[in-house]
Amino acid sequence: MPSASSGKTHFAIENYHLKPAFGKKLNADGLSPLDLALQNGHFETARQLVKFDIELIRVKGRERITPLHYVAETDNIDLLAEFLYACPASIEDLNIRNETALHIAVKNFRLRAFKVLLAGS
Repeated sequence: MPSASSGKTHFAIENYHLKPAFGKKLNADGLSPLDLALQNGHFETARQLVKFDIELIRVKGRERITPLHYVAETDNIDLLAEFLYACPASIEDLNIRNETALHIAVKNFRLRAFKVLLAGS
């Protein structure tokens, strides 16, 4: 879904509405549309995609990394709290190294992310 990576929120949501399976489909690099929106700084697009389907937070991309893992690693506290509130079970998701978002926050010295995750668990 190129619209997610380019931040075209309305177009991304319309595409997702027409073909929900695209929201969980990974590109050749192992990234979902939500991953692409996050990595390109299109946070409003990410929020809108999650409003449409909270399970997108749990889509495992390359190395089974989820969007929750990514926002914990990048210390994006606002999205971390929003994702955790929307999908509390996502805190249990493991990557290929058997790490949760909490492990990733600690490993990367993301104290603020750690506190948000600890409060949400």
